[in-house]
Amino acid sequence: MVETLQVTVQTGSGGTDGTDNNDLQICLNDEDCWALSQRDYEVFQRGSTDVFHFDVDEPFARDELNQITLISTNGADSWRPTCLSIAVNGHPTYCNDQLGVELGDNEGELTSWEDSEGFALSCGTCGSAHLTHGPIRGAPLATGGDFWIRTDSQRSVQLIVTEPTSGESWIADWQYPNAGTDFATVLKARELQPDHDYEAQIVIEGQETHGPFPFRTAHAIGTPGTYDVAFGSCAKFEYQPVFASLADANLDAFIFAGDNHYGNTGDENSLRSYYRDAHNIDLRRQFMTQTPILATWDDHDFTGNNTDGTDPEGAIALSVFESYWPNPAFGTPQDPGTFFRHRLGDLEFFLIDDRFYRGVDGSFLGPGQKEWLIASVIDSEATFKFIVSGSQWTEFGSSDSWASFLTERNEILQALLDARV
Repeated sequence: MVETLQVTVQTGSGGTDGTDNNDLQICLNDEDCWALSQRDYEVFQRGSTDVFHFDVDEPFARDELNQITLISTNGADSWRPTCLSIAVNGHPTYCNDQLGVELGDNEGELTSWEDSEGFALSCGTCGSAHLTHGPIRGAPLATGGDFWIRTDSQRSVQLIVTEPTSGESWIADWQYPNAGTDFATVLKARELQPDHDYEAQIVIEGQETHGPFPFRTAHAIGTPGTYDVAFGSCAKFEYQPVFASLADANLDAFIFAGDNHYGNTGDENSLRSYYRDAHNIDLRRQFMTQTPILATWDDHDFTGNNTDGTDPEGAIALSVFESYWPNPAFGTPQDPGTFFRHRLGDLEFFLIDDRFYRGVDGSFLGPGQKEWLIASVIDSEATFKFIVSGSQWTEFGSSDSWASFLTERNEILQALLDARV
């Protein structure tokens, strides 16, 4: 049965190939059609690759897929697609990178186009590789390494780790990314040596190899020494040259402290598009491949400017966040969220979720997260402890900061003082 569909469309890079006001849809038989649009993201821009996920409300048999038709219902602004691929229930089912069509209502343009060959795989993918994003390094670990990746559809993925000195290699992990996470997953290597050099390779379908990607495990927990950690937020622009300087710093970890993109939406497909864009910004992408990453959010990568936990789309935003960051944890079983703790040598970081519970029953963190934070910091055996919030800690901040929740802020600080942290 057809339960999910993923449609990937590549737009040409010519001067008039893109469109911003053409109403487009795809039909896979005479009755079942889907609009190719996203609520809060501008699709079909020149040179772009857009991905559309559809959950089929009334699943139907695979043999009812009998045509591929693109239809332009408002063709005032022509559009030239260069590649179209379809995955059914995550599995590659159709791919054509020789469309040779222009949709519109002017002379020489078509209002609809149907592939006379039907469902066929005449290309491997609408991109240069089956690996579309990553790897992104996960949190710094003394005895392991995490690598976030995204593929174009559901494919077998292996993580190969090599110890350079001995030349020994082994399969550390394998996964089948699925449509539910936009084909994103985290590959994990474990039982490695602390403070040691390794290399990682990502192998797709046993044939397509990416890497090697050198990485070094962290110091053993509790080890004193010098640590270089940086943090930043408000990564708004398409070009982010700061990551070239950060890459040169050879950091032990980098913390994305919120507003890591400016999607300002709770729409699932739109959020995924903004994450794909952000994770593919050139210098930022290279930096995240070599540097261990920790991440939490703030309002713009939650659901919108100054939004809080009363937003009904908060759970959608959290689900997409979890798919796109290789954090070691996301909240607790009782209290979901972006908060977690992570130990690095003689440091420990406590990243908190400043959006998911804000404004609910007058709280900022919610009772469960607040209790977790106080208990975790008191419990920590690290010499240096860092609490990371996407919103301003200062009591003199804007109305969208801890300044509006001073009672809770002071309660947390007082509890830590009373415990002589």
